[in-house]
Amino acid sequence: RPAGQRVVRPVGYSARYARAADGTEALITSDHDRPARLLIYAPDGTLRADRDLTDVLPPRRLAAADPALSSGLSFTADGRTLYFVAIDLDPTYQASRLYRYDVARDRLTVAAADLRGPGGSISPDGRTYLFARAADDHHDLAALDLATGAVRVLRASEPGHYISNPRFSPDGARVVATDSGPHRFLIQVLDAASGRLLQTLPTGDAPVHDPSWVDDQRIIYLGPASGSAGFQVYRHDLTTARTDLVSEAPYLAFEPRAAGGRAVRFLNREGWQWTLDEVTAPAAAAPVPAPPIPTSPAPPPPPPGTAVPPPPAPAVPPPPAPAPAPVANVVATNDRGPYHTLDDLFTPRLHGLTLQTLGRAATMYGVVLSGADRLEHHRWTLAGYYQPENGGAASGQIGYANRQLAPLTIQLSAAEFSFHDVLPGTNLSTTDTLSYPLYRRDRIAELSLARLFYDNPVALGFAYSESYRPGDPDVVLENRRLAGPNLQAAFTGVEATPYTGARRLFSAEGMLAAYPRQWNTTGDSFVDARAALAATVPLPLLRRHTLTLAARGRDLIGATHPLLTLGGYLGAVIARRSDQPEHKVPDLGIAPGFDFTESLRGFEDFPLVARRVVIGDATYRYPFIIDHGWSSTLWVLPSLFVSEIDLELFGSAARAPVAAATNHVAAGGALTLRLWMWVVPLDFQYQLARRLNDDRALTHLVTLGM
Repeated sequence: RPAGQRVVRPVGYSARYARAADGTEALITSDHDRPARLLIYAPDGTLRADRDLTDVLPPRRLAAADPALSSGLSFTADGRTLYFVAIDLDPTYQASRLYRYDVARDRLTVAAADLRGPGGSISPDGRTYLFARAADDHHDLAALDLATGAVRVLRASEPGHYISNPRFSPDGARVVATDSGPHRFLIQVLDAASGRLLQTLPTGDAPVHDPSWVDDQRIIYLGPASGSAGFQVYRHDLTTARTDLVSEAPYLAFEPRAAGGRAVRFLNREGWQWTLDEVTAPAAAAPVPAPPIPTSPAPPPPPPGTAVPPPPAPAVPPPPAPAPAPVANVVATNDRGPYHTLDDLFTPRLHGLTLQTLGRAATMYGVVLSGADRLEHHRWTLAGYYQPENGGAASGQIGYANRQLAPLTIQLSAAEFSFHDVLPGTNLSTTDTLSYPLYRRDRIAELSLARLFYDNPVALGFAYSESYRPGDPDVVLENRRLAGPNLQAAFTGVEATPYTGARRLFSAEGMLAAYPRQWNTTGDSFVDARAALAATVPLPLLRRHTLTLAARGRDLIGATHPLLTLGGYLGAVIARRSDQPEHKVPDLGIAPGFDFTESLRGFEDFPLVARRVVIGDATYRYPFIIDHGWSSTLWVLPSLFVSEIDLELFGSAARAPVAAATNHVAAGGALTLRLWMWVVPLDFQYQLARRLNDDRALTHLVTLGM
């Protein structure tokens, strides 16, 4: 920092800033371990309000709060009311909601459900809100009458031009805004009543941004500075046409606002954080030449008619990119004419190798292909697998998704896995494990119709599953078939940070599936009913630790045979040790397409079988952040990033009539190392658990989750 630039306060790794005429300040900010929240500071710098912005319980005013999705922070002239726009969830799409915050009452309300564009500013009298309204291939300057809800376009832009950051002058008579078009950026002064162009600042078409008023005659804005590492603050006097350089921020300045007299405050980037800094503008300085005209092209316009997030913090304009080398058989998408359903539909967009481990000892090697048409109305995937042992066996999968009825999605998937397995209890370390192979065939098919409401899924489907295992002494039925319709719905409200994950959470989900006697081989008709609730809350004293409480209930209504498996291994077991022998239960012979399982922590090596169950879980979690990585692992392998080590203390209890016991309780702790190898997340977990009843075993378990 130069000597004249001082830090007012740190404001987190993402922030938006506003200042009222009386010196009241507002910040929408978030940090690695702090959620998106609104901070209000009095003119003397004391904190007046600090409130989280994300609602997790319905009805939710703001479900997806994020400083990067906020714009147009602006106070009324008296500093009592703050307005801002945030991109949030709507029933189907996203919406640019206008919010009103009453500082004295600490009350946040929705002032307009959807502005269809980023925010600008409130008029000094609090009656009109200016914003940029998306319209086809441009953004118009629009005004919202807060009393009536009427929207009036003050100035229509030409095609390819985008108005942004419109701000009222202190007297409310004029507006300053940025007009970005093809290869040029302009700062314009407009009449507030008619939208008529009054003046264009002499910025030389440089990539200028975010203008605001010092007083009724002076404007500050961001622009590149010669020899500077980033964007800096300029001040322009409309009367004298003088432009002065105000800041020399080490990296870049963002969202400059006048702070009384000659002081200017702005967001200053420092490492992974923003700080609110202050400088004093020169009283009288020699004119600064207009910033140079950039040679790099302007970014493409956003899709027409959509809610557009506010522009990110500006960066230094890159130098002109060298002309790319010619590539054969490349055709630009926008030169291909009207869309057709078959465009690129049968051209794989993804291909790769894969493998499947099935049954007790089967490994299948395969190839996966995936593709879609140009607009992704149709998506498909194909996979083929082969087991080379014992003469070979082939399997395959197919999937298809249709979005032509959006927001509805129709999905169809089917698979058949045919492979050779081994007898139970076979010594897998010997070379003759397949000398007496067992044939197994699993068939799975599913059809579903789904859509999202406020990003929460509701799905109606039909599923079919068949598992054929002739000669397998472990299964109850040699040929197990299940089929029937199902209905599923879920709600999740969550406030999260990069370091804590879910910090506040409420989730609820329910499922009903019917299996008529005519479509299954169990000999009866039954209904699978499931419900689950979960809540996560932050704990006092430390920022990062949380407590999660969850409850689940499931009942196979009308079933005469127990088909639910409680517990069992969820990840790949690396090592295990227990002071009691591992508990075995009969193989129910259900193909992987049907999830008749409920996890039960502490019972990984002691699975239970039941018809109904109620489960409660409590988990304390504290993450130890590492955040360190290497671009190459051991110089030859892909990149490796070590994220964190999670400490968990847990307790789990299930109430299910199994054998002689009804209650099944365990408690313990776990350490989980979370890392990424290339783009693959890997979780290595060590867990120590004690079962408090049943066999009272003390178990050590090391697993790998991918």
